[in-house]
Amino acid sequence: MDQQAVSQLGDYTVDRELGAHSYLARDAGGRHVVLKAIGEDCLLRGQLHPMIKDRLARVRELAHVGVANLLSAELLDGGAYLVWEYVEGITLRDYLQEYPQRSGSLRALGRELALHVETLHAMGIVHGSLHERNVIVTPAGNLRLTHVSPLLHQDGQVDLDALGVVLGRMQLGWAMADGGGGRALRDIIARLSRAGERNEAGGARPRSDEERGIRRLAVLGALAVAALGAAMAWGIWRWVRAEAQQESSMASCIQRVA
Repeated sequence: MDQQAVSQLGDYTVDRELGAHSYLARDAGGRHVVLKAIGEDCLLRGQLHPMIKDRLARVRELAHVGVANLLSAELLDGGAYLVWEYVEGITLRDYLQEYPQRSGSLRALGRELALHVETLHAMGIVHGSLHERNVIVTPAGNLRLTHVSPLLHQDGQVDLDALGVVLGRMQLGWAMADGGGGRALRDIIARLSRAGERNEAGGARPRSDEERGIRRLAVLGALAVAALGAAMAWGIWRWVRAEAQQESSMASCIQRVA
């Protein structure tokens, strides 16, 4: 649909197009919302398919602060749309493009993303449409997921595969665990939690046992050098003091003889 031809959808005033069949709009009270078109495969005789309607009802009831609120599903000017809460911020895709200097914070964002997905699955919901445009980075630096797919998804592996793609683009692909399901999500979260440093060449990654051993030896070597330096300084000070005492004693003897 041509953006210039869209200024109104039902009672909603369209401000601008956000993407394919997705619009930033205002409701009758002036509140910003996001209208997301629903495909015809979600409809049955011009109405929401009962199974789709049931899934959307479950999404609306989600008590998850990491997911935008689904406000309603409506038929507008011959098309079906999901009406989502507008979340202030930018998409993760834009964040990665516009703020590469903030890449040191990506590990924390990746961990938060994995936690949100895990919480969704614990509530019995598979997102089904996870990608960088459906992840919003708020001005406070937190993540919120939006545009949960209206299609029926039962296998959490769908989200796990999508998470792997997103983490790869965040230079966090090393955190992906083998296998699938909740155990894999737990492993991913644990890896992102343990990793504390960032490799400038290849992105954030945890230290290997070899690297930790080298660092430990370097620290011990530095301590040994410091201890040796202190011992040498102590020895030199004692030698200088002894020489000074000897010279003072000789001077006293010369005075008595004189």
